[in-house]
Amino acid sequence: MFSIRSVTETIDAAGNSGTSLSLALDTTAQGTISSSGDKDWYAVQLVAGQTYAFAMVGTGNSYVRDPYLRLYEANGTTLLASDDDSLVNLNAFLTFTAASSGTYFIEASAVGTGTGQYGIAATTGSKALLDDDML
Repeated sequence: MFSIRSVTETIDAAGNSGTSLSLALDTTAQGTISSSGDKDWYAVQLVAGQTYAFAMVGTGNSYVRDPYLRLYEANGTTLLASDDDSLVNLNAFLTFTAASSGTYFIEASAVGTGTGQYGIAATTGSKALLDDDML
């Protein structure tokens, strides 16, 4: 468990590869899915051959009830991995081994018309590390 947050979404993040938000490995971010169909993207730097774990959970009093997590290639259009319900309580988790080094994009969203607060984490290895708010 760790408690360092690299990002708190203060304005709605772009829902594409033009996002201004980035997430450092082994840190977390807090954000909000503010409306039906809202997608928040975070750039993350990955290294070829390394395995990574990504997790997204609903947090706070007004939490996302069914988070949906996706990972995109640097071009922002090629979906590499996605998950809806691999963690308890409909939360999302996926692992991915990078084929090449560079910028990838994590997309945080909700299933259906869901909205609310979430926490997201990107960690080195195959085990998700969640911060206090995400637990």
